[in-house]
Amino acid sequence: MTTPSSSASNVLLIPGDLFAAPANSVLIHACNALGSWRSGVALAFRSHYPQAHTVYVSHCARRSSNPSDLSGTALLIPPQPGDTVKGPHWVACLFTSVGYGRSVDPPEVVVRNTEAALRDLEAQVAALEAGEVEGGMVPGEWHAAKINSVRFKVPWERTAALLEGVGRRMVVYEFDEAAAR
Repeated sequence: MTTPSSSASNVLLIPGDLFAAPANSVLIHACNALGSWRSGVALAFRSHYPQAHTVYVSHCARRSSNPSDLSGTALLIPPQPGDTVKGPHWVACLFTSVGYGRSVDPPEVVVRNTEAALRDLEAQVAALEAGEVEGGMVPGEWHAAKINSVRFKVPWERTAALLEGVGRRMVVYEFDEAAAR
């Protein structure tokens, strides 16, 4: 993992406020497939991006009969009207676990789902960059929470290695729950 002075890595781990990323950035976090942003960084996303939260909940509800279908996928939500207090930002939900809390998937499953979800996110962003999707909006820089490391119980080094493999420069923030409120 890099420090702010290192340039050999695609991933820069820094302290700071993920939600202060430059306008049009993609803000990435790990999500469950049940439509719940109730704790940690997800709760902060819910507070800062209520319209994106509504899109996420709707997306999960459409698959409520088999939420595991979302595992290993990404939902890329364009900036939403009303979510511009801290943005505008794109919100990327990586479906790394079906459940949460006591029902979170085992770490090996979360790692496998994270890898697949990152590939899905990369494909969605590449399609937008290539002009293959209508609307003309193109996501900017990638910024992420230190995903999977707390609520999904995956050692940070495992997820960091996956982020390195994406091949995009990414700023990862140490999340401070108290500061995010």
